Amino acid sequence: MRGERKITRWTLIVVCTGALIALPTASAQDPQVKAFQQWAVQYAIGQQQASAFKLDDKEQMTWPELRATIKDPWEEHWRKLRDYVDTIEDSDERTRVYEEAMQDRDDRMMELFTRYFDAGRHSEAYLYFSMMGSKYGNLPVAQAAAFDRYRRGYEQVKAYMQWFKDEVATGAELDCVPYGGGEAQRLELTVLAGPRVQTPEHVAKLYAAPESNYDWPYFPTLNMSLGLSDGSEGEWSSFMISDVRAYDRTTGDQIRISLEWMTGEWLVYSKIIEEKGMEAAQQAFRDNFTVEVDENSVMLRDEGTHNSVNIQRTDIGTVVAWRRWRFLDRCEFVRVRKGLQDRNPLLDAPLKLERPTSNKG
Repeated sequence: MRGERKITRWTLIVVCTGALIALPTASAQDPQVKAFQQWAVQYAIGQQQASAFKLDDKEQMTWPELRATIKDPWEEHWRKLRDYVDTIEDSDERTRVYEEAMQDRDDRMMELFTRYFDAGRHSEAYLYFSMMGSKYGNLPVAQAAAFDRYRRGYEQVKAYMQWFKDEVATGAELDCVPYGGGEAQRLELTVLAGPRVQTPEHVAKLYAAPESNYDWPYFPTLNMSLGLSDGSEGEWSSFMISDVRAYDRTTGDQIRISLEWMTGEWLVYSKIIEEKGMEAAQQAFRDNFTVEVDENSVMLRDEGTHNSVNIQRTDIGTVVAWRRWRFLDRCEFVRVRKGLQDRNPLLDAPLKLERPTSNKG
C-alpha cells in the first residue's frame, strides 16, 4: 500500500557511546520543508490506519491520554472508598472494610495486568502494575513476570540482530558509484560495529534483582552499524536500532515518533521542493513510501531516503526496528540488479520474534 510520511524537527539521538545521529530541528528547517514533513507524517499515518495493522482507541492515544484514561477512574474509586471508610465509627471495622476493599482492588489490578501483559500490550499492563499495593501479594508476582518476559525478549532481539548480521548484512555484493562520481565498483557489505547494547548497564540492571517494589524492566536497546569493504562509509552513516519502549509510549506514540524520524529532512525531499515545488515532493513521497502489514506487524518504508521502520506486536510488547541505509543512495545490490531477487534484503528483512496469542486487552 502506498502512503506518505512526515518530516519534523532535528534532535540528537545517542546510539552508542560517543556516536550520535543528527535529526532535523524545526529552527533549521525552511517553512516549506516543515510543512511537507507535517503533511507526510499525517499521510503515512492515514495509510497505516487504512491497512490491516489496526490500532484500537487506546493504542492510538498518547501516553498522557492513556494514563489519564486508565488511572483517573480508579483514583476516583479510591477517593470514594476513603470517603466511605471515614464514615465508619468503629476503628477495627473501618480497618477491616478498607483492607478487604483494597485487597479486592489489588486483585482486580492483577487480573487486568495479566490480561494486557499476555496480549503484549505492556503500556496498559504497566499502568495497572503501578496501581498495585505493596502489601497485597500481587506486586512481586507481576514484577517477576515482567522481568522474566523482558529477559527472554532481550535474548530474542539479540538473536535476531545476530541473524541479521550473519544472514543478511555480511558479504552481500553491491555495485557502488564513488561519492565523487565515476565508474561503479564491486564492493561487499561489512558490519562496522555491533550488534551491541547501546547502554551496557541496562543489561546488568535487567538481570539483577529489582531495586524497588515498583521497578519495571528497562529494555536494553541494541544497535548495529553497516559499511562497505572500501571503507568509504563512516560508522553510523548506515545503521539499525532495535528497541522496546512500553512503559511510557503507546503503539500510536511509537508510530508517530518513528515516522517523524523516518521523514526527517534527509535532503531528498527538500531538494525536490527547492527545484520543483511542494506538489512534486509530495508525489515523490507517495511513489517512494510503502506500508506492508499483517495483523501483528507493519513495515513503513521510504525508498527515497532508504529509511524504514518495522513495528511488531510481540509478547514482550511493541518492538521497533529503525533502519537507515545511506549507502543505498549510490549502491545497488548485485542480486537485485541481475534480477535474482526482487527487492532490497536490508529493507525487507522483518523482525522474527514471538507474537502474542491475542492483541485484545
